[in-house]
Parts: sequence; C-alpha cells; structure tokens
Amino acid sequence: MQIHTVSLLGATGLIGQQLLQLLSQDSRYQHIRVLSRRPIAFSHPKVAVIILDFEDEQAVRAALAGKEVPPERLIVVYDDLDIPLGEIRVRKTGRPGTHKGMISIAGEIRTDAFPRIRIGIGPCPPGRDAADFVLEAFKRDEREDLEHGLEQAAEALEMILDGGIERAMTRFNHRRAMAGG
Repeated sequence: MQIHTVSLLGATGLIGQQLLQLLSQDSRYQHIRVLSRRPIAFSHPKVAVIILDFEDEQAVRAALAGKEVPPERLIVVYDDLDIPLGEIRVRKTGRPGTHKGMISIAGEIRTDAFPRIRIGIGPCPPGRDAADFVLEAFKRDEREDLEHGLEQAAEALEMILDGGIERAMTRFNHRRAMAGG
C-alpha cells in the first residue's frame, strides 16, 4: 500500500479545518485532531500525516522525510482566489502560482511535482486587497457554495488516495456554466 502525506493550506486554516471536519464524519477517517498551525494526527489507511495551515513549511519536508514519502505522494489542498467559490481544480503537478504557501512548499522540497487540490474562494472583488480578502470569514450566502467545494475536495482527495488522480482531474476540472449564458 502506498502512503501519502496530505497538506492543507489556507489563510487562517479555514478551508483546511472545514475540510477536516467534513472528512471526520467519514468512518474511513479516524482520530482526526484539528490544531491550527501545528502538525495534526490523521489516521487513514493510505495517509501518513496531514499538516494544516502551518507557518513553517519545513514541516512538509520533515513529514516527507520522516515517513519516507516521495514528493509525488504529497497532496496539497489549498484555497485559490483564481477559482470561483465552490469550484475545485485537481492537478498532478504544476507551478505554485502566486500562493505563498505553495511557493514555500515547492521551494522547501525543491520540486513542484506533487498533486494538488485547489478550492475556489474567488473572485476577489475589484479594488479589494487580496491579503485582506482571504482572511475574511465567508458570508452566509456563500456557505452553500463553499460546502459544495469542500465536498468535492473530499471526494477528489479520496480518488487520489485510491490511485485515481486522472479520474479526479476528469471529474472536477470543469467550469460551471455562467448564469444567463
């Protein structure tokens, strides 16, 4: 059996914490403890460790080295302003873009050849500072879309853990039809 390391990034850990809460309702995921900015315990037959909203990206390198998990079995889940709220994208590999946590991880482990699940929280309203926007709590009318995105992310994560990243990419890498168009 292949072991994976999953890393959840997100401003203040909101996305990561909410995804972990959703996963904790699934009997296949046991002993989940959510601790913001600290490594957390996560028991799943195919997951070695999850790191949630850490300030020190060296934790990813240490987790990979300590469990002898190669970078291609690191799965990073993070929020993305460039994706509409409630949508997700799954990638097998790729550049980190402008997400500071992704830039740090890729730099720390010296590769960007690892899968990722991007959860849409965008778009950032015109004239708003992106750094401030990502720290805001979600509005009541946004929660349904957010929950949909988190459910999709959980499903995509399970597909990837089962060796189906191509299937997850096919299933989730599409855009919703725009309203009125």
